Amino acid sequence: MSKKDIELVKQSLFYLPEQILTSWKESNEAFQPKAGPPQADKIKKKQINAIAVFGMGGSGLGADIVRSMMRAQILTPFAIINNYSVPFFVNEKTLCIFSSYSGNTEEVIEAYKEVKKRGAQMCVIATGGKLAEFAKKDKIPAYIVNPKYNPAGAPRLGVGYSVGAILGTLCAYGVLGLSRASVDMELKRIFPSHSEIKKKTAHFSVLGNVLAKRIFGRVPVLVGSSHLEGAVHTFANEINETAKNFSAHFYLPELDHHLLEGILKPAGLKRNLFFIIFESELYHPRIARRCKLTAEVLKKNGILNLILNPSQTSLIGEALDITILGCFTAYFLSKLNKVNPLPNPWVDYFKKKLK
Repeated sequence: MSKKDIELVKQSLFYLPEQILTSWKESNEAFQPKAGPPQADKIKKKQINAIAVFGMGGSGLGADIVRSMMRAQILTPFAIINNYSVPFFVNEKTLCIFSSYSGNTEEVIEAYKEVKKRGAQMCVIATGGKLAEFAKKDKIPAYIVNPKYNPAGAPRLGVGYSVGAILGTLCAYGVLGLSRASVDMELKRIFPSHSEIKKKTAHFSVLGNVLAKRIFGRVPVLVGSSHLEGAVHTFANEINETAKNFSAHFYLPELDHHLLEGILKPAGLKRNLFFIIFESELYHPRIARRCKLTAEVLKKNGILNLILNPSQTSLIGEALDITILGCFTAYFLSKLNKVNPLPNPWVDYFKKKLK
């Protein structure tokens, strides 16, 4: 393993709060009419009836986190497109956000070309690449990220940029039912100072190390609901990519309608699974009841499980807690698995062959 890669990954994880705070502020500013490109005034004044975020992998995770934690505050239907094709509903009243860390994601670029033909309202989030070039050429509003807080460079390790940028974009375009001041206040409560950020990341580093030891040698199955769905999805993805470890995620209440029967076979399955169920005081009371009953069923079937309860008691706070915890857990699990947490050789191999 490369000691340099390991150190770079570690640095990026400790910078996750800075990624969120920086991109939240900068994206808000980038998409304000007076600060944006000449077309920004014209685009922002149009009616928005739906939102579509085009993003893959790490670049799409931030959108899923925001969609989940802000589902009660987003003012229009919100779709995440992880594909080449553009949904039929996309038209001139749709806000289309093209999110690609590299700016070169082929699915996103193909979708951009189609959306442009439909006359939809468009904006770009990227560090550069073809998307940045398109945005400049087509005079499309863009937030070009300076990824100084992600020294490792991998999109999944810059997930904080994605979260803050999507949240800031929704606020700037007026499709978030919260004011900028109220989100600022909440982020300041979660990350009040540099010293508190250091304490928080250190805490999640310790907790992630402990959790990785519980997971080691098993298949982690992450379970959450409501405002934590995107964070749970991200947790599973980080385990896949950083720890090179199989993982899956499911949501309540849907899980209880099918998976409880699927844990019986094959015979050796039970020895390999480890369920982590994320509770929350903010869940619907029936979801809270389901968390405990789901754990009870797993226990009766001899499947290891753990219930974790975030302590923030706010939609944004809890979602960000789970996201950061997932990143640290994956990092420490990569150490136990004795793999390099930074490169993704099989994903890179696949992309090369696909070309």
